[in-house]
Amino acid sequence: MNKAIQDRNRLINEGQQAYNELIPRTRGEADRMIQVAEGYATERKNRAAGDVARFNAVYDEYRRSPEVTRQRLYYEMIEDVFKDQNTALIDRRFSNFLPFRDLGNAASQGGR
Repeated sequence: MNKAIQDRNRLINEGQQAYNELIPRTRGEADRMIQVAEGYATERKNRAAGDVARFNAVYDEYRRSPEVTRQRLYYEMIEDVFKDQNTALIDRRFSNFLPFRDLGNAASQGGR
């Protein structure tokens, strides 16, 4: 009977030791995961707010001067598409090229 009491106490102590090691570590990991998720949520909210502010600024400019803003947005898009291009590649036969819009005629054609 004495052996059974000692085994019971030993098992209780081992269980408490495992609990004391696992629970704080698990809580710490859970807290870290929550902080990472909250940081990600804040980043997404801030990025969305910035996107909305940029859109509103461009829209205000567009309302003041649609043609100039349209042309500027087109140039910015082309610049972004070719930003990593280090050299100018020209197909001498012109069988494969990107057709750029003729923005000079866009105003005379009603923006088309």
